[in-house]
Amino acid sequence: YARVGAWIPEGTWFDFFTGDEYTAPAGGKKATFLRTMDSIPVLIPAGGVIPLSGDEGNGSDNPRLLQVAVFAGNRSYSLYEDGRQNGTEGSLETRFENRCETEGGITRQILTIHAAGDAAVLPHGREMQVEFRTIPAGTMTVTEDGMPVAVDDAYRDCLIARFPFDPAKTYVVTAEYPTPTEIEKLIARAKVVLTSAEEKIPVKVAFFKALKTAENRSQYAQIIQESALKPADKARLTEIL
Repeated sequence: YARVGAWIPEGTWFDFFTGDEYTAPAGGKKATFLRTMDSIPVLIPAGGVIPLSGDEGNGSDNPRLLQVAVFAGNRSYSLYEDGRQNGTEGSLETRFENRCETEGGITRQILTIHAAGDAAVLPHGREMQVEFRTIPAGTMTVTEDGMPVAVDDAYRDCLIARFPFDPAKTYVVTAEYPTPTEIEKLIARAKVVLTSAEEKIPVKVAFFKALKTAENRSQYAQIIQESALKPADKARLTEIL
């Protein structure tokens, strides 16, 4: 692993690439991030919405496929697009309202999408691909002006919904899943980290078997420190604490 020191501002943040969750108290806190050589830490605030181009190549035109990375929490974002690249006038603003609801052991992450302006600035056949980056499993629903919309199947390590986008319509994309406990989230993350760790298989198996007995954060940290894992892997597993 490579290491880098950083300051985490107050609040909850997610790493864009790994999905790791960090929480800092009032005033923020210092942190040391450990990453493989092909990754860097990039923190997104809870509820963040990040539009990306899903088109092939490295062009700067308004994309036909708009990928939207969504992170758990409550936040809003407005995407501005215009036609200057094509020498046309007009602009369109797409608003993303992201909110999280938890009730009766179920969590719903709900993204509402609506646009206003000149739809002519968009490429023909605009599609939207919403990616709930911090939700590995659950159920997805999409509505267009209140009516259910069929979505394309997509296979990845998070919930994804892909559908045709009409800027004259309002879309609501909902991800629903059982609310995990803190220790469940820690163990699920540890499993991902352990998969890529350069440890012997028996060491991984013994460690993960012990880790699944942890009932709280303190036991989780103690089991890691008492394990036979390499120091770097121990640090990677505990850096979010």
